[in-house]
Amino acid sequence: MRKKTKITFLVFLSLGVLSVLFVEQLLRFRNIPGDDGKVHTTSSKAICRAWHRDFEFFYGDGSSLTPNCEEALSYPAQDVFAPSANGFQIHYKIFQDFNKANLADETPIWLHVHGITGDWLSAARYIKVASSLNLRLAGMDLSNHGESTNDGKGAFWGCRESSDVIAVVKSLREKYPKAPILVSAVSMGTMAVARAEKSLRSLGVKAILLEAPIGNVRTTLPFVLRPVAEIALGVRAFEDDLDLRVCDANAALPEFKTPTLIVNVEGDPYITKKDATIYFERLPKDLNKRIVFFEKGIHTLAYNYNKEEFIKEFENLYTSAIGKGSLPGG
Repeated sequence: MRKKTKITFLVFLSLGVLSVLFVEQLLRFRNIPGDDGKVHTTSSKAICRAWHRDFEFFYGDGSSLTPNCEEALSYPAQDVFAPSANGFQIHYKIFQDFNKANLADETPIWLHVHGITGDWLSAARYIKVASSLNLRLAGMDLSNHGESTNDGKGAFWGCRESSDVIAVVKSLREKYPKAPILVSAVSMGTMAVARAEKSLRSLGVKAILLEAPIGNVRTTLPFVLRPVAEIALGVRAFEDDLDLRVCDANAALPEFKTPTLIVNVEGDPYITKKDATIYFERLPKDLNKRIVFFEKGIHTLAYNYNKEEFIKEFENLYTSAIGKGSLPGG
């Protein structure tokens, strides 16, 4: 009987260890699958992966975005690398508007920050919107994504990536010292932006749009996996000397002073309506803020399924940021 109990204990212990190791690797997202069937853990140029073609560059009704993914890859843009506080080189692109070849240096800048496993192509979806609003559009690669420095350690859920966003905004500020800056972000990118808000504000960021915002990485996991995630994140803290259980976006939210628009879709399986509402309520009560839930859409693709409504909400944020109106109350 004792032998059987010992074997059972060892089996459960092994399963527990394997579960922790699996979740620890899962939360890193260090392997980004390419269309060549391989995994990429080093800096690499963007390609039109299946995610881009089938989701990011398609509208909810099935029609293609303009430009489509292949066109976006060759769309006129300036490549820039900004040094971060971590010693990384952070890549970003400034898109050239076909219809406005000579944008004034004072033209407001719209910087978009992608989510986990994304890249600068995520921003290219908004080329037509930016043109219609007379904004200079830029898209970046977070560290360990795209052409930015990749040390092979995967995603740090905003705890390290906040320095990436600050580096890019600082670079844009140096290039365009008189231009107001607007920042949008999705999913993991919202964690980086939220943690950097104070610094971004000091660099001239006038408004922030956060779609499918994440307060802490644990909330993205099914409830049953959260105890395992606690241990897995502890393992990461030991390996990386950075504790993601403590280093999250929630602590930064009560200190926000930048006008903020929170966007989510009703049926998001990762960031529920309840999650987004709790996130919104952590922001200061007297902050110029608003939260919007769209009935249609999937995670990070509110624009694709609610184009006109999304543009209207963003325009309200945009005009409020440059002093030509006020963002409706949340």
